[in-house]
Amino acid sequence: MKQAIKGDLLLYADDSCILCQHKDVSVIEKTLNEDFSSLCEWFVANKLSIHFREDKTKSTLFASKKKVKSAGSLNIKYNNIDIKQYSNVCYLGCILDETLSGEPMALKVISKINTRLRFLYRNRNVLSEALKRMLCNAITQPHFDYASTVWYPNLTLRLKKKIQTSQNKCIRFCLQLNY
Repeated sequence: MKQAIKGDLLLYADDSCILCQHKDVSVIEKTLNEDFSSLCEWFVANKLSIHFREDKTKSTLFASKKKVKSAGSLNIKYNNIDIKQYSNVCYLGCILDETLSGEPMALKVISKINTRLRFLYRNRNVLSEALKRMLCNAITQPHFDYASTVWYPNLTLRLKKKIQTSQNKCIRFCLQLNY
């Protein structure tokens, strides 16, 4: 690379993420454009591919609700390719919204848990008690646990109660309890 990345570069397998922090959005935009161009040039120089499809290359601005509304949109581009800004991005399976409220991830978790519980209830008559517990733990618990330290702390009380309700449903299934 010609110049060093000014922001933080996060790499995991084939996923890359550039983070930049500043109070002034124009400084963030300038830094991200420079870093992104530098990174793209490095990819080209090293004969590596970069995917500019909308589902692969995204930008978002994390801030308070007030700051997000007043900030406007980021103008990130490389050559003639504009990088679209989103209010939610998925990074390593965790949905991050621009205010880091955790709401989209919590709703995803609740939906997945409820889908798996419906499957378990449909098949409960052919499962032993031990198998019910094992399956419930195996196919629901990972969703409660995955990146929960990121999305759970900022949840509203309403969503925390919904998560608790889903956990209660799992317990009732495993222990064969009525409501």
